[in-house]
Amino acid sequence: MIPPVRPIRFILCGSLALLALTSALRAGVLVVDAAGGGDFTTVGAAIGAAVDGDILVIRPGDYTTEPALDTAGKALVIVGDTGGTTFLPVLTVGQLAGGKTAVLRHLSFEPSGFADLLQGTVRVTNNLGRVHIEDCQIRGRDGSSSFLGLFANPGETGLLVSSSAAVAVHRCTITGGQGISTAPGPFGVGQVACSIGGLAIEAESCALSLHQVTATGGEGGSGAPTGVSGSDGGDGLRALFSSVIVSGCTLRGGDGGLGNLDGQSGAGVRSNGTGASLSELDSSLLGGAGGPGR
Repeated sequence: MIPPVRPIRFILCGSLALLALTSALRAGVLVVDAAGGGDFTTVGAAIGAAVDGDILVIRPGDYTTEPALDTAGKALVIVGDTGGTTFLPVLTVGQLAGGKTAVLRHLSFEPSGFADLLQGTVRVTNNLGRVHIEDCQIRGRDGSSSFLGLFANPGETGLLVSSSAAVAVHRCTITGGQGISTAPGPFGVGQVACSIGGLAIEAESCALSLHQVTATGGEGGSGAPTGVSGSDGGDGLRALFSSVIVSGCTLRGGDGGLGNLDGQSGAGVRSNGTGASLSELDSSLLGGAGGPGR
């Protein structure tokens, strides 16, 4: 007698359901509290211990003294708890495989001193999966002095998106870093050079959608009162080889710095490169003082 097929199918379905349940049970909520009231006291330790699907709830506080963070391809939800502001340092969301999703929500990102070699405060790079950034504030690093004031590092990018298949940014405020200005010092020394402002958002080879985002490029450094020409302001959005959708946004370039010759103001949007496209709906694209909207 041939055994019935239905029970075997039920056993197989039951095994798959058990496997799915086991994976779901493995994912959980990890609480980060610098004061010691959670599962971890540092964000880096929580990310290191997390698995795909975990939710990291970070209690309000200043975590910017931590080294630069990297989600290392994990599909995580990282959310700031209510009741205050959660400040994080430079963060990279990268190497996310297709079918995975990472979410950043209700966080404030400030550049930290431990990530001087990284361009961009929030870095979304090399992702086949989806990345969502919601209700966040992101600020690029301000320009700084170099070599006894003879040179000046530029303001840096707030949000850097590159080589990523699907990135959505909702209800965020993003600013580029401010350029450094000249400043006379005693005995003829001081900050001799000034620098350009940073981009609020830089997109390269990606698909990016922005909804209800306010993005402002950093102001260029001033050359006054030393007679040096002012530096250029940064763009609100600069997109290269990218498809970008802008809806309900305000994108503004940073003002150029004052000086012997004033610096050029940044544009609200610059988009170019093979295959580049920009779709805009109900948005304001504004140049800095005297600069173009796009």
